[in-house]
Amino acid sequence: MANEDTGENSTNAPLAVAADTQTDRRKHSSFVGQIIEVHDKKGLFHAAIPIVPSCISWLCLLFNLFTPGIGTFIMAICALCGCKTNSVKPNKCKDFALNILCGFLQLLLAIILVGWIWSIYWGINIVTIANETEERKKADKKRQPIYKQDDGNI
Repeated sequence: MANEDTGENSTNAPLAVAADTQTDRRKHSSFVGQIIEVHDKKGLFHAAIPIVPSCISWLCLLFNLFTPGIGTFIMAICALCGCKTNSVKPNKCKDFALNILCGFLQLLLAIILVGWIWSIYWGINIVTIANETEERKKADKKRQPIYKQDDGNI
């Protein structure tokens, strides 16, 4: 459909308006070209999982696989001994109590298989958290610049 007065095609008009609004959005957006991080909000029990080396996390997964809740009890001891957690307000006693409660419920509910499945899932979470933490530490080491000491010789 050609516009008789201007000789323009009427189908181009909406495209031109859409292009103008997109360029206006880009001009006024303050987030163009910026990287924004997204973090998951952890639940009360999930945030209390201690961050341990991967060898300990795999051991806890094996314990949780064969005897539900035992690996979670080990994680409770790790929380009490000073391992960091993802809690908003870290408190060793609270994290210890939450892990003990979680392990006890896993052991108690293992009779109806719910606790066993929960225990295996919990062990997988422990391993995942440990691996993510180690990967993040490796990435941070790669990003840090290495400076040579200046010995004064030219």
